[in-house]
Amino acid sequence: MNDKELRIQSHRIFLQHNLNDIAMYHNEIKRLIRNEIVWINNKLDDPSTYPEKQKQLNIKKDNYINDYEQKLIQSTFVMMCSFLEEMLNIILTGYAADIKKPQSTGLDKYKLAFKDSYGVNISDFESWSHLKDLMKIRNCILHCNGNLTFLRDRHLIESVIERNADFTIKGKRIYIAANQLNRFTKSVDELKNWLLDRCVN
Repeated sequence: MNDKELRIQSHRIFLQHNLNDIAMYHNEIKRLIRNEIVWINNKLDDPSTYPEKQKQLNIKKDNYINDYEQKLIQSTFVMMCSFLEEMLNIILTGYAADIKKPQSTGLDKYKLAFKDSYGVNISDFESWSHLKDLMKIRNCILHCNGNLTFLRDRHLIESVIERNADFTIKGKRIYIAANQLNRFTKSVDELKNWLLDRCVN
């Protein structure tokens, strides 16, 4: 195995490890949340739990179910977006002698960079448009906590949500279905392999 092949292999392992680590983080925090809900239910079923304490526990349970789980999904989603950009930068700078640094904004900045550096048209990747949609959702979550009220380009986000059943609007805020994380992970993993197969040949 030559130096280039070793570098490719190390990148595959490193990127896969980081991607798996995000999934493990999400699953572990989700497990802790579910355990807490079980504990609350047991306390609510306990006859010795006085009414005022039951009221407090029901409020806490509602927070865990309707607020904390969604916050976990959103934080994991943002982490996935950050990983996607890190991955693109690692692959972009890993194999070409003359790297063309991204100049524009958003994921589109990588389109020209990969084309100039490797002759690879990243928009040919099957899920590229979908990944661009996800980054728009990420920007809304980061810059205004998912509240569409404060967006200048609200119509763009609404069109993304219309195209993606995993996103809904509740009380002017974006909500993300848990299944979206699995689909996101799959798309990023496929993009990783798609790029490595093309950029190193």
